[in-house]
Amino acid sequence: MRTIKSGIMRRYRDEKCYSQAFVANKLGITQSAYQKIETGDVKITLDRLAQIAIILEKKIEDFLDCPEKNVPIKDTVLQHHKQFNFIEKIILQQAKWIEELELKLKTKDDEIENLKRQLAFAKLQQPST
Repeated sequence: MRTIKSGIMRRYRDEKCYSQAFVANKLGITQSAYQKIETGDVKITLDRLAQIAIILEKKIEDFLDCPEKNVPIKDTVLQHHKQFNFIEKIILQQAKWIEELELKLKTKDDEIENLKRQLAFAKLQQPST
């Protein structure tokens, strides 16, 4: 799990000489709400972190305490995207196989019904003894 490095937002904000109120205004939130983000009192989404990174002109990974050192977020996201695509292909293939099996089953069911009709017709055609 990734966490935001302690004090990093304030450091980057101070480097830009931005006040908390300035950053909060850019985010469309109150200064006190931003202060809670900056101090880590509230958890933020990756989207919110991306907004802050843009305002402070930093990369998202600059804010994160990554257990996988030197692995950019983009690479991690690409890896997960590839895994998702692979799983999606497997699911689509299985869905195709299910459709094929359902079609074969319906064909067999139709064939059974046809044979039942033929048998019933043949019984009617037999002379009674």
